Amino acid sequence: MKNITVIIVTYNTPKNIILDCLKSVNKNIKILIVENSESFNDREQILSQFKNVEILCTGKNLGYGAGNNFGMSAAKTDYVLILNPDIICEKNFFDNILEVINQTKDFSIIGCQYLYDKVFMPAGFFETKKNRKFVEDFKSSRIDELTQVDWVTGCSMLINLKKFDDKKIFDENIFLYFEEFDLCKSLMNKN
Repeated sequence: MKNITVIIVTYNTPKNIILDCLKSVNKNIKILIVENSESFNDREQILSQFKNVEILCTGKNLGYGAGNNFGMSAAKTDYVLILNPDIICEKNFFDNILEVINQTKDFSIIGCQYLYDKVFMPAGFFETKKNRKFVEDFKSSRIDELTQVDWVTGCSMLINLKKFDDKKIFDENIFLYFEEFDLCKSLMNKN
């Protein structure tokens, strides 16, 4: 667990939302909160309650992609797990991640499946026909194994930094929305 850093990009996120997220992260994993402003409102409370958290302020709202790039540049681990602040991780989530990393060493990005939401698609394909079949399969039963897809959503994604020459992997020209699709498409284009 020492080789994973969780990155949570915030922008004046309400305290109760960030606390719920932090409580669900394994205490042995380093967490970087990247606050997309000049100051983090509940810094002292968070730092006193969570010894594995570091808070970095960007100085201004960089947006989602640039905020995550900021966090990845500060990460000193081979793997980062990007989490939106409203994500709550399941009890065995981090044990499962370690198992996935150990079994699947050759990956760039792995998306996460949401336990209680069959409407929200956490992954898919750019090709319409292929995506339609994937959506049908996904909604009819839970996918219990790694499945290669074209894209994963950015609210919860495991990134293997060893696969990238630079830790600025998101296009910083995109402020908010669809950065992860752009990233996944560019990775597909590079094989």
